Order: sequence, then structure tokens, then C-alpha cells
Amino acid sequence: MAETTSPVIPKISFPVPAGATGTEFSTAADLLQRLDREASGLYLVGGKGMWHGGIHITDTTAPWCALTGNAPPELTYAPTPHKGEQHLRCMADGDIVAFRVCKEYPTIPWEKGTLYLSGSFVLVRHYVQPGTTAASGLTFYTLYMHLAPFSAYASQTGPRQRTTKGGVKFYLTKEDVASNKVAGKFSAGNVVTLCDETMVRRSDNHQFSQVKMQDGRLVWTVSDGGFLKMADSTGASPPPWWSQCSPAYPVTPSTAAVYKNKTALNYYRCSEDVTFETVVSGQNKKWGKPAGKLLPVNTPMTMETDNAAQTITRPDKRVFKLMTMTADVAGTPLKRGERVWVVADGGNLEAVAAQSGSSPKFDEVITDQTIPVQAGAALGHLGFFQIPTETGFRSRYMVHIECLTSDSKVASFLTNPEAAGRESPAFLKYPADAKLFSKDAKGAMAESTRKTKAPGILTLSNVPAVSADGIPTHYQIRPEGGFLAAASVEVLSQFDLGKLGFSIIKDDPESFQLLDAENQPQNVVKGIFEKLKAAAEDDPVFSNVLASHKYKQLLDVIDQNHDGYYSVDEYRNAVHNPAYRDRLYQLIVQHPSEWYYEKTDGKWTKYLEKLEPDASKWKKYTEAFLDKMIWMKKVAGMGPAPWHMHPVMFMGNLVGKQELIRVDEFMAGYEKLHSSFAPNTPPLKSVSKENLRKIVNRLNSFYAEQIEYKPNLYKLAYMLATTRHETYHFTDQEYFSEQPEVGNEAYFNKYDPIRADTQIRKDAAKANENTVEGDGFKYRGRGCVHLTWKINYRKAMVKYGVNFVATPDLAGDFNYAVPIMIWGMENGVFTGRKLSSYINETTIDYLNARKIINGNDQKSLIASYAEKFQLILEETSSAPQGF
Repeated sequence: MAETTSPVIPKISFPVPAGATGTEFSTAADLLQRLDREASGLYLVGGKGMWHGGIHITDTTAPWCALTGNAPPELTYAPTPHKGEQHLRCMADGDIVAFRVCKEYPTIPWEKGTLYLSGSFVLVRHYVQPGTTAASGLTFYTLYMHLAPFSAYASQTGPRQRTTKGGVKFYLTKEDVASNKVAGKFSAGNVVTLCDETMVRRSDNHQFSQVKMQDGRLVWTVSDGGFLKMADSTGASPPPWWSQCSPAYPVTPSTAAVYKNKTALNYYRCSEDVTFETVVSGQNKKWGKPAGKLLPVNTPMTMETDNAAQTITRPDKRVFKLMTMTADVAGTPLKRGERVWVVADGGNLEAVAAQSGSSPKFDEVITDQTIPVQAGAALGHLGFFQIPTETGFRSRYMVHIECLTSDSKVASFLTNPEAAGRESPAFLKYPADAKLFSKDAKGAMAESTRKTKAPGILTLSNVPAVSADGIPTHYQIRPEGGFLAAASVEVLSQFDLGKLGFSIIKDDPESFQLLDAENQPQNVVKGIFEKLKAAAEDDPVFSNVLASHKYKQLLDVIDQNHDGYYSVDEYRNAVHNPAYRDRLYQLIVQHPSEWYYEKTDGKWTKYLEKLEPDASKWKKYTEAFLDKMIWMKKVAGMGPAPWHMHPVMFMGNLVGKQELIRVDEFMAGYEKLHSSFAPNTPPLKSVSKENLRKIVNRLNSFYAEQIEYKPNLYKLAYMLATTRHETYHFTDQEYFSEQPEVGNEAYFNKYDPIRADTQIRKDAAKANENTVEGDGFKYRGRGCVHLTWKINYRKAMVKYGVNFVATPDLAGDFNYAVPIMIWGMENGVFTGRKLSSYINETTIDYLNARKIINGNDQKSLIASYAEKFQLILEETSSAPQGF
């Protein structure tokens, strides 16, 4: 009997962020849409018809991940140097098992000078096991090729020097920080020097540090959240894994001693938090108020060993040191250069020292070290790369990414042999020709004469269900305009990759040139055409029926094997048909790797021989390129013909359900801060927790099911702040309540056309369509924004097709109240003022955003709520921070 273990599901991250601020892509589809801009380096069949086992990401898609170094042609290509604001990110938890760090960019002679290219790479090994035995597992790798070299990372200036963001406030004393008494603001790029003291402002939970300005003044300023940057010429931090190599690559100033933690440790953001005292019971004391997250094992950090001011001995005799992070710390909000207090005794920290007489190895493939890395960890930056052309060359910054495996269980893995994840399915699959239902006048399901036109797969969380006794009986299939019986569909786990469309092709061609314009491709290209022809046959759209016919024509020509001229571009365009992009990316192909075979191996010689004598310059370049790039033979466990998966498509499926807001984490974060929102805040009762969970779940589902409104972290923070304020049912101390506004019927006479006490109020009621006696009470505040006045209930009815006028209590149901809030805030329905007027790319004005709801009423209180929700969302949401 097979040994059983717990499932192993690695955390997943996309390789680049969506913007310079580090905002993550919400879904794989979002990233793939952005990658459609890339003109080269496409999956499986690349330029000139060559095999291409990965994808390229260039400065077209992610300029914030490019880093300009000191190679002479870089400034010609990028007169404004790329600063490397964001790193390339590791796509899953795993171990670095091979790497090459080039000291400078390698070069290759070309017709009119010298071309620069990047040879640095990282290979990370991963393991996923959805089930409870190894039979369901798969070992796979991600490769990040053509990274920026060592020389691109400028040495730091003084270890305490930092540069400021523009507009950051500074204060004269600790007391001024606490009371928000601002002394001034920094301009962007001001250089300051950190002093020894830190503090935490309890009102917003930000860390502040005392700094010395260039004129010698001592002031206090915010020092977490990336507001202060390490003061170096590029602003880009070296990959943190360099410091874990043996010997390490020297990326820290010689004045600082480098340490790493042997176990996961708490950290503290000020000395007061280190010595914070809590009496647990009787005379027993508990010490410390940690930040909440843990420093991962082997986090590299520096210590000023001889600075007594940066050492604390607590009353319980524990010793703490003020440590500086040498790089962004995955899994925490800590950024490079930020300082926190860490316990330094008991063998918790160990010095990282270079081996005696040793120095780091450059330009060599290193395979004898294993370095753990987490999903999202910084691996490096896009390297500079010049590509030869017939007329000269093209330049760009780029990374080549592959996802590959030599595991023999690939085919079995696609079948999800242990049915893992089906108890919590992520997708719904339906067939063609399935009977559709519609709702009759009474809301009951009625058969129709219509059937589904094509098979399809939908994200289950976005599919409305009709249930009986808690069990779904029908699902609404929006692409087909009707409902399907539950028996007609199949719900799938994210690990049911085969049923979700993934399939395999095996190929072992004579050459890496798949399309040569002469010999019909009896290789992976033919297999791709067969797969895409089948996809086109499933699609009833007329243009795709024509596509099916076109693929059949191409396959007929290939099968006839009539050699002679054909258009490489025609064949390549047929491979990369945008209509079937996802089907192409779901192909997993076993094929020889271009990183394994050397120039003297048959896979290359057959191609290289064709370049003589007419294209001898290309032959010389290709041979030189292979001499500098080949590495795979040196890695144990990597065979000559691995399986290749599209890295974003494959890893995106392993993510499974992707929530805009991670509900459980959000709830934990809110519960921790609930009592700090305002003085004398009542406890958070279970009904309030369930109410908030409903709201967050509805935010997730609303943004997933429509495209009119795009989520934004700061807007979400203000929406939640408004909801917390408006929906507090104080008579029951119930937060986030679905109940109407508190008050007896007489209280709402001020909104009534008959009962109002002044003519002005009566006229206002009529102007807002409260025309019948009792309308003031009938259309009182309900829902997240406390929707008021009949006119707004009517507008919401028109927008969402629900008769809120006849049944106003429906507007309090969060299923409707959340969409009403988003629509009303975004469109300026309530007061004529839109949320985008106060929260946009130039300003985050929580204070005046209150004008979209109710003038200046309680604006400061609600703004403070928004700041707290922002902190929670920054830790628990993938919502974009850009606009």
C-alpha cells in the first residue's frame, strides 16, 4: 500500500507584477492578455520557425522589472535608465538547484560591432502533490534565463543613507508624530541618514524613524511601506538569494555584518514593542508586541555589531538587535532597507561569512547548492539583450521563462488520479447540445427548445446557482443565455487538468528548426494543427468554422508530404491564432531542449549546415551563442527532452480559486484591528462577523462577474469604511447590518412630502420622488451606503432589474447592496460626485471622498476607517493599487 502524506500545494506567484508599485495581476488571464503585446518569444514555435519551449517577457510588458547597468549600448537604447523598481518573481515555492551569475554581459561579434546578451539564469525545482500519495505528485522546474548581470547592481552608499518619496511628511518630535503635527514635506529624492530610534504610530500602525537631514536637522518620518529607499544609484536591490550562496555574492556594504536567522522569528518595529509588558495571570508577565508576521528562515539582514544604541536587553534578559533587511522579505510587508528589532541571543542568528580564501564564482554553471525560495521571492531583473537582424540588431530587456519537467508521471498527473480538490471544485464544464432551461413568470425552472451551442468551461464561483435544500439544481450559463440542470454539467477541481483542456504531444525532430519553408513539418507543428482543428470544430462561430477548414487544408498538405516552398509566416500565424491562444497554451510538449544540446550535436548541426555558405554569419553567431548559453547537461535529473508547459497557463491552474480578497485572511486581519477603529468600540459579535464575511464575498463575486467596474485597493478601502459607518445598527451593537436605518416612523418624517415640518423639506422630498405620505419611512436608508429617497431606489431598479421600489427591503440585502454601492459611488449617483474625483492616480483623498455620500458628515472618522481597511487589504488582497 502506498505511503500516505499530506497534500503538497506550493504557493504560486506570477513572474512579474502589473505595475511599478508591485501590484499583482489578479488572474492568469490578466497577465496573458498583457503578454499578447509581446512580438517575439512565443510559446512552442518562435521566430523563423524555430522551436521555443518558453515565453519572453520584455520591457514592453514590464519595464519596471528592467534594470539598466553599465554596458555601453544600454543608454543608447534606454536614455532614461530603467531603475528596476520591481524584481522578477519566483513562480512557486521551491529550491534553486542551478544558476549562473555573469559578472558582465557576454558579447558576440556581429557585422557592425559587438552584440551584448545575458547569460545569467536561475533554475528552481518545485513539487506539487494534490493527493495523499506520491502517485498524484509531480516534480517540475521553472527557468528564468537572461537575467541582469552582477555589474548591473551598483554598490550602495552609506548603509544608513536613504532617499525619500515625494510628499512624505516629517515631524520634529515623537509627540508630533503621534498627534500628526506636521513640520514639513520631503521632495522626491531627498537624502537622509537614519538614526538609532524607531517608533510606531498607533493611529495608523506605521513605523517612523528619526533621520538626519542634509542640513543637519533631526526629524521623524515614516520608514516602512517603501517610503524610504536605500540610497544607491539604481534603486534596485540585488536578488536576496545571492547572499545565501556559498560563497555569497557581496551585495552589502563592508561596514555591515551580515546575519541570517536559523528559525522563523517574530520581529518588532520599535523598542517599545520589544519591551511591551502584559500581565497574563497573577504576577506572570508576557513580553513583547510582535508585528504579526514571521521572518522566514535564512532571511539575510545586517547588524551594526558595535552600536550599543541598537541593542536592547529586556527585563526577561532576552537580547534584541536592530536589523536592516538586505532585500524585500517574501511573505511580509518588509522592504529592502527597512529596520526591525529581532531577538539576537540563544543562537537564533548566525553570521554569514565568506569561506576563507574563497570568492564568488562568476560565469559558471553552479549545481552543487540548494537554496530554498518562496513564491514571489525576488530572483533578479530583466537583462539587456541585443538580437541580430539582417540589417543590424534590435535591443530590448528580457527574460526567457520556461516551465518544464522530466517526471514520467506527466500524463497521469493530468488525470488527477486521486480526484484531489473535487470536494471544493473550482470550475464548471458543460457540453454542446445540452438542454437549456429558463425561469417562468413565477421564477420556476421551465424547459425550453434551446440547447447549448458549444462546450464550455466557467469559473464556478462566477456561475449563479439555483438550489433546493442547499443543493444546486440548476446553473446559469451566461454565454448560452439560459440555465442547465446540475446533472448536465461537471464540476471540476483545478487539478483536473486533462478535463480542463490540457493535453500532451511527444516529438523528437531531427532539428530545432520546425519550419524551414521547404520540408513539410512532420513534427510538433502538425500536432498543434490537429489540436487547434479540433478546438475550431467545437466552436459554432462562423469565422471559426472557417478556421477549422483552414487547419484541415494545412494538415492535408502536410500529410501529402509534397516538399516544396511554403510560407513559414502562414504556418506560424496558424499556430498563434488568437482565437485559440488558450488551447495552444494548454499543450504540454515533450521535445528536445535547446539548453541541452551543444553546437556539435545532431539537433543543431542539421540546422547549422543549412546556413553555409549563404548565411555563414548566422552560423558563426549561433555557434557562439550556444557556446555561451548551454547549461542543462550539467544538472542532475534533467534529461535531453523534458516536457514543456506554458508557465503562466500551467501555474495559473495550480492556483485554483483566485479571490480578489482572501476572505479568511481579511476576516482575521479585521478582527485584530476592530477595537482600534474608534474609542469604546463594542466587541465584534458573531452576527457582525458573518455580515462582514457576506460583504467581502459579494465584493469578490461582483467584480468577477462583470467588467464595467474594475477593482482598486484604495476604492475598496473607502467602500468598506463607508459600509462600516453606515450599517452600524447601534441599538443591537451589530456591525455591517442588513437592517434598515435605525429610527421610528416619525424620525423619517423629514424625508416625507406630507409629514415634513417645513416646506423646504417637503419640496426636497418631492424632488427626490418621495410623493406619497409614508414614503419618507418606506424609502429610508438601507444597504452599504444607506440608500435613501425613492429616486435612488428607482435608479437602482433600472440599473439592476430588481423592483426595489415595490420591495425596498431588497436594497438592504448585500447581494444587491454591494453592487448598488459600487455603481452609485463610481457613477456619482448619490450626490453627483464620483469616487474617482477623490481617489485616482494623483491623489488618495479619503477625507473629502465623503462628499460622494453625505457632504462632510463624519468625514474624518470614515477616513480613519479607510486607512485601517487599506492596511488590511494590502495584506489580504490582490486588488490593483494602480489606476
